This record gives sequence, C-alpha cells and structure tokens, in this order.
Amino acid sequence: MHDEVYNALQAVYAYQSVTGFCAAEVEGWSGFVFKNRYGGAYHEGPINRAIHRVVNHYNREERRKAEKEKREPILIPDFSTHDMRHTFCTRFHECGPDDKALQEIMGHADFETTRNTYTHSSNEAKHKAVKKLQEGERFF
Repeated sequence: MHDEVYNALQAVYAYQSVTGFCAAEVEGWSGFVFKNRYGGAYHEGPINRAIHRVVNHYNREERRKAEKEKREPILIPDFSTHDMRHTFCTRFHECGPDDKALQEIMGHADFETTRNTYTHSSNEAKHKAVKKLQEGERFF
C-alpha cells in the first residue's frame, strides 16, 4: 500500500473515531471504510454518478488546456464501480489466492463464473508468464 493511501485511510479512521463508524452490514460484511451521509454503506449508483462527474470535469478541463497548448488531450476513459469489480477480481486472482476464497468474495455460485467473467489477464501477467516459460520455469 502506498504511504499516501495509508495516511489517507488513517485520517478517515481518526475522523470516524470521533464521528462514528459505518454501522451497516451487507451480506455478512461490515466495517466499511467509507459511509454515506446517513452512516450507512455506499451503493453503486451514487458512486458511479460521482465518478462520471469527476471524469467529465477532468476531460472538459483537459480538452480546454490541450486546445490552448495545441496538443492532443490526455483523457480519462469513463468507468464505473463494475469496472473496478473486474479490476479487483483480476488483481486478486493474480496474487494467487485460493480460488474458493475469490469465488466467495465475488459472490458466485461456482468458480467458473469468476474465472470466465471477472478475471482478465493483464499485460504484466502475460509478460511474467512468457518470462517464466523462457527461463524454463514450470507453471504447475
């Protein structure tokens, strides 16, 4: 974890130590880091709207700056919480955890759903696999 992320989470913890922690429980999970204005867990709709607002604002400003500087804008692609779910699952799977644990975290009835729908091979993972093959390392 990056120091900046750790420090930001510590600040949230200190703030919630004073204001109260998220008391919500969702499908057996509790202890959420962030809470909505009512003290409950966030749902994807408000988070997606916030993401879209930030991306749109950034892209508008970047287009304006790029035009002024006579260059191509560097835009952020639009994404959602569901895209982050795919990313989480892929990265978690790349770390090599127990497939059953990942399946249960994702809430799927069987691991094939998790593997076939939510895990994607990153370029980095592909390069590591090719390097292992080149070095004669066994995969299993």
